[in-house]
Amino acid sequence: MKKIFTLITLMVLVLFSTGYSQWVYSGGFPTETFASNNPGGHGVAVDPDGKIWIGNYYNVTGDTIFNGTAWVGTRAIHVYNPNGTEVSFSPILTMTVGGVTDSMLGYTNRGMRTAQDGNILVSNGNRVHKINYQTGLAMATVCLLYTSRCV
Repeated sequence: MKKIFTLITLMVLVLFSTGYSQWVYSGGFPTETFASNNPGGHGVAVDPDGKIWIGNYYNVTGDTIFNGTAWVGTRAIHVYNPNGTEVSFSPILTMTVGGVTDSMLGYTNRGMRTAQDGNILVSNGNRVHKINYQTGLAMATVCLLYTSRCV
């Protein structure tokens, strides 16, 4: 019985040490600064071109829009090439569908995924946006709950 227990213990230790040794910290993506200044990443998706889409839960320093009276922080969507460079249409600060512009103020990013057609689905507060993965332009918006912001 002692031999079996010793053998099982040894096997568990070997498996744990082998599995643990496979993880190597390679730094923050796309940079260490971005990773440390952007707590609360709440959505990640990869499109068919390999671009990485990141949505933040919190307002991020530097992601601001003018609300008519002041510059305010917003929850932008950042899009990166696989090598870590930001694409030309990133960050996405607003989305316009049917002539209505959504500033994404006041709502938190809740997640995202790649749709079957390759476009990106973003859950933002009580809305789901479909974004063209090649242009970064909003294609459609669905309001899950009716509010004055979803008319």
